[in-house]
Amino acid sequence: MTEQLRQAKQQNQMQEQRNQQLYANIAHDLKTPMTMIIGYAKALCQKETNAKEREEDYLQIIVEQTDHVNHLVDELLAYTRLQNQKYQLKLEKQDIA
Repeated sequence: MTEQLRQAKQQNQMQEQRNQQLYANIAHDLKTPMTMIIGYAKALCQKETNAKEREEDYLQIIVEQTDHVNHLVDELLAYTRLQNQKYQLKLEKQDIA
């Protein structure tokens, strides 16, 4: 019984470490595109000399990075749902002709 408790505690600690690493990775993955979005948006707002010439490029980068952040958040939400013990994955049987 003592061994089972020790193993359960060890497994909980390992899971907590994995979760902390996951959160750190998520924060990093979100921070990078957000920093780019902020930088390019500020350049556009400040009307820098070269910003007017590159306005379309800057806006395209902002759109791409925003899409990337949106995709990361969607993946995070999907992961969160899968980790929820109340969530049940429903598979539908497809007829193959």
